[in-house]
Amino acid sequence: MIKAGIIGGSGYAAGELVRILINHPDVELKWVHSRTVAGQRIVDVHQGLHGEIDMTFSSTYDLNTIDVLSVSYTHLRAHETVLDL
Repeated sequence: MIKAGIIGGSGYAAGELVRILINHPDVELKWVHSRTVAGQRIVDVHQGLHGEIDMTFSSTYDLNTIDVLSVSYTHLRAHETVLDL
């Protein structure tokens, strides 16, 4: 089982990635990080996922709990975020 995490989870692309990952038989989505909507339910932001996921956005992330990371920001912000990891 591949453990995945998403940083920048409140945007459209991240919502589609959540949909793909939660429906993949070999992936476990461990957390979805968002500074802007931390603590809110993912389905409250990505309403098309109602009935598919019961998680909240995290305000923190632990890279030691995952095998693969997606940074769902714009190019420049993603670059800066990855350099800070």
